[in-house]
Amino acid sequence: MKNDIGNYARHAQYWDWGGQDRTEEHEHWIKFASKYGKNVLIPMCAWGETGAYMAERGFNVTAFDVTPEMVAEGNKRFGNIPGLRLNEGDVRCFNFDIQPADFCFSMDFGHIQTIDDVKKALVCINNHLRDGGCLVIETGFWMPDAKSDYTPTQIWYPPKQVYPHLKVWKTGETRNDADTGRCYISQTFYAEDDNGNVDSFDHAFYLQSYYREEWLAAFKECGFDVIGEYKNRDAESWQSGGGGFCIIEAVKVASPKKYQHERINLETDKDYILECHCRVNYACDCPWARKISYEEYRANWFSDNNQQEGFLSALVESMADERTIAEIIKTMSGEIVAYFWMPFHGEDANFLWADVQDLYVEETYRGAGVAVYLMDYAEKSARRHGAKVIRSGTGCENIPSQKLHDKLGYYQYRMEYEKLMEGDDDNA
Repeated sequence: MKNDIGNYARHAQYWDWGGQDRTEEHEHWIKFASKYGKNVLIPMCAWGETGAYMAERGFNVTAFDVTPEMVAEGNKRFGNIPGLRLNEGDVRCFNFDIQPADFCFSMDFGHIQTIDDVKKALVCINNHLRDGGCLVIETGFWMPDAKSDYTPTQIWYPPKQVYPHLKVWKTGETRNDADTGRCYISQTFYAEDDNGNVDSFDHAFYLQSYYREEWLAAFKECGFDVIGEYKNRDAESWQSGGGGFCIIEAVKVASPKKYQHERINLETDKDYILECHCRVNYACDCPWARKISYEEYRANWFSDNNQQEGFLSALVESMADERTIAEIIKTMSGEIVAYFWMPFHGEDANFLWADVQDLYVEETYRGAGVAVYLMDYAEKSARRHGAKVIRSGTGCENIPSQKLHDKLGYYQYRMEYEKLMEGDDDNA
């Protein structure tokens, strides 16, 4: 038997071949989700039928699948339903720009073939859930079977044929391996038209089970509290030591808040903000201006009142716009961590853009992820206010800043050139 991930690409066009009425299943998930909220995330969704059903009943659903053909077929059938978003994505490494989800569920974690990949999936899901949001995993592969067994080839027909002019059926065999905790499934799908022409393809894969201790440790490590273990959808409690079907209900643990953001008050913060802005200028200035030490650069900058007044005037003007981020970031105990300024621009109503003007992190907090945290904070604010792009500048010699922008997915959208007039110091 093969042990790959299956032929879901070919299966996409026939995904509803069984003809089952799934209303009861859809209603089960609506009832579960309603305890937590209206924003729903569904990984490994195939076509996304359940997501479509929920969206039609007022939920805001983001559903995704790793198989492009499944997503394409789902969008063909359900793509016009308001409140439904169908995407391609791998549950182990996805990142969607969505409101934090209240509820997430999956019935397909058996397809994740190592516990490390299970953890990667749990982390990604955690990142898309609100604090206190719920994840439910429903699996028939909760625990490895105690003994290996084999089920010889069987034939399955749907209760009634669902496609005009096509007769469809499956054959398949199954082997459970107690040593690896894997269930190997090998199937062949058949579709025969009225003329006797048969389209067929193989669909072979394995489903992986894990011990209860592995599940619970993974949930805890990835930021979840397990609040329920059930042996069926009637929510009967699952008892330790059993195997087979299980439903795990877990909630995202709130992360302790690391920083507090304080709006700049120029009466009390003016001197600190001027110092930070001067340091940012020096780090991003051109090579000829940086030939002198920072101390000399600072003395020159602070001796020019026009420099200070121009900066403060622009800052105050931008702060009249409530969207502007103009903040000092502190630890929860009150120690200053960073200063951040990002105004919004856009004379054209159809093109609003955010501009990271100043980001200064205190030296004692560098290397702790503060800059990444603030840039993520900036992006979320830009999206929330409808900005089309977010821009950020740095100097040609500021290599750490350049590396940070590259890491975060920024690209160089234009270049400016300068030529120093050597020998003409008065104009330099």
